[in-house]
Amino acid sequence: MPKIFHGGAETQFRRFFENIENCYIAALNKSSNRNALELREKYRDRILELNNPYKNVILFQIQTYWNIFKSLYFYYDRFKGYNKLLVIYGAGTKWLILYPIIRAFGYKILYSERNDGVHRFKYLYNIIEKCDIVTTNSIEAKEVIGKYVRKKPIHVINNGIIIPQSQQKKHIAHNPLRVLVPARIHSLKNQKIVIEALMDVLGVEVHFAGAIDDVDYYEVLKGMIVHQNVEKKFLFDGFVNNMSDYYNNFDVVILPSLSEGTPNVLLEGMAYNILCIASDIPMNRRVLRDERFLFEPQYPQSLRQCFTNIRKLSESDKEDVIRNNLEYVKANYSVDKMVQSYYSLIESL
Repeated sequence: MPKIFHGGAETQFRRFFENIENCYIAALNKSSNRNALELREKYRDRILELNNPYKNVILFQIQTYWNIFKSLYFYYDRFKGYNKLLVIYGAGTKWLILYPIIRAFGYKILYSERNDGVHRFKYLYNIIEKCDIVTTNSIEAKEVIGKYVRKKPIHVINNGIIIPQSQQKKHIAHNPLRVLVPARIHSLKNQKIVIEALMDVLGVEVHFAGAIDDVDYYEVLKGMIVHQNVEKKFLFDGFVNNMSDYYNNFDVVILPSLSEGTPNVLLEGMAYNILCIASDIPMNRRVLRDERFLFEPQYPQSLRQCFTNIRKLSESDKEDVIRNNLEYVKANYSVDKMVQSYYSLIESL
């Protein structure tokens, strides 16, 4: 992992990690937030976190590869004589590049595609095909990878979403309306369109919740907000430790991404009985399933229309949408089912 707490893929594999006793985490960059400290304390003997202090891009990349090598050797030495399986997920192309070294250490490899399956460098598909197990978390990603990986079965395993124990009946009640955009700050997450679409909409307060991954993009967003003098309307909350508490304080979730694997934040919003709006890309469409709440990711007016559709819903319509969304998540995105699906594949090796 890049960090123990970083994004949606890390969340999924932490859930797998916490349910499988002989599973270990190697994180290439030490996390310092409260959740990471608690996890580290609870699973002290099962987590290896390596430090990467560099800000310089070149030095950071060199240290990243060195940390990968150190983690491979650490577990190779610790579990001599045991079968070892390395899980590499979608963003882990650095690990894929080191495929010969990973094999030399005696690891089998499970590759899990967490994004849309599109890789800029086509040779990566050749490496993926050599992995012992290949999985995706969406049918769309399977179709993309399947164009290049033809000799290896590709397994679709849905993400696991934790359903809150107490289901609150959500209504749009806050004034101003509280809107949550939960994603790391990056151009691929397309937060700019939210500012453009809702800049002139009255009675709205927008919170961007996520770590800043792209500083230049963040500065562009801040510049737009300052220029229009709407700093009190668009707020950057940074990385949020406890999203479950956070979801309960918002009326609408917006996911404006240009690319997704499985959109966890939509599924989580639906699990918390929040009305959701999302960009009309294949993975979001499969989850949201309602034209009224899907917008063209390049057109602010399309997002603004979705927002209008939300506001026009009657109370009974809101209840129907919320109920149908929750039933969909429960039926298709069980944590237990996700963990068991991975475990069954691993047992088959």
